[in-house]
Amino acid sequence: MSEEKIAEKEAPREAPPASPHGSVEPAWKVSARSARSVFFAALASLAATIAAAALTGHVQSLWPLFVVGAIATLILFVLAFARSLVALARMARADEPVGYAAPLQTIGVGLMAAFGLFLALMGTFGMARGRQLRKRGKVLLPPLVPGGDWARLTMEGEIPEDVRAAVAARWRENGRTEHASVAAFARLTLDLMALGAPPELVESANRDARDEIRHTDLCFSLAKTIDGRDEGPGPFPEAQSARTLLSNRTLALAELAVDSLIDGALHEGLSARILSHLVRRCEVPAVRSLLHELATDEARHSVHGWDAVAWCLEEGGAPVAHALRGAVAGLPEHPGTDLPPAARDGAWEAFGIHSVELEEEQHRNALASLTARVETMIRREPVFR
Repeated sequence: MSEEKIAEKEAPREAPPASPHGSVEPAWKVSARSARSVFFAALASLAATIAAAALTGHVQSLWPLFVVGAIATLILFVLAFARSLVALARMARADEPVGYAAPLQTIGVGLMAAFGLFLALMGTFGMARGRQLRKRGKVLLPPLVPGGDWARLTMEGEIPEDVRAAVAARWRENGRTEHASVAAFARLTLDLMALGAPPELVESANRDARDEIRHTDLCFSLAKTIDGRDEGPGPFPEAQSARTLLSNRTLALAELAVDSLIDGALHEGLSARILSHLVRRCEVPAVRSLLHELATDEARHSVHGWDAVAWCLEEGGAPVAHALRGAVAGLPEHPGTDLPPAARDGAWEAFGIHSVELEEEQHRNALASLTARVETMIRREPVFR
């Protein structure tokens, strides 16, 4: 061996960086700290992307910002994951004993919070009334086709002629969401059974599905009463392609918990709040009676959503709790309303169609109540005491 190689081999290696107290900091700690820093940057990027997504519905020019944010977030998460793997590898090769719990817990908390945040983004990307089917965040709805199969109820209701067609169209749109909710609750039943949920939750999901069948009938029957047209939901093959739970039980529990929090507790609860106010403002007796029935049922569905959240939290523990906290952080401050322009100022509240002001007000109230309740539920769990 040459003298140069011998000298190079015997030369002292560069010492790892020193800690603030002057001692040498292990390499795995440096990597773990770096992974955490990148991870928190990814969370910040995800939060900004969610905000851009919420604004995109109102300001189309922000769409490029959302795309850039989504790409940047993905890159940061991949980088954080890679650095986490480096940190774990260095822990395994460390000369001194390494306590895996603290760094792994930090990484795990961040991952589950990000998972919940991502699910919240997908669950609030489009406007939804109640529990809905989604595929990659997009709400799936059935098409409208000629036929009165889903308008089986005899109703009465006189709407002014100048808005008759538009109001009927809106009630048909409501009927489409109710029809899709039937499939969403069927999906929920399968998910609950796959995870071994208690019979009370399975029974509630099936009862709620029957409610949605009647709601579909009510909405399409009212629309037919208003404009005399036979029209209803057609074949809905997209229902078979809706998102299903992940195979890992912990992740599946977190996914179901966040879905139930958003679609069940929040969206169903928000619908119940809005409908209960519309009952007092509606001027058409038949429509007012319909609104009262819908409000009662949606409030019960919201309670069932909270029941599912509580069970998932009890079963999944800390990972589910972190996912729920991430989801709450990702919920938009404003609902993505899809109201027709003519209804936005409240002119249609007399016919059972809410205004933007009512929707915004009740969304704020529902969001504040939800945030406080989630924290209370989490703190009651033994792992957080």
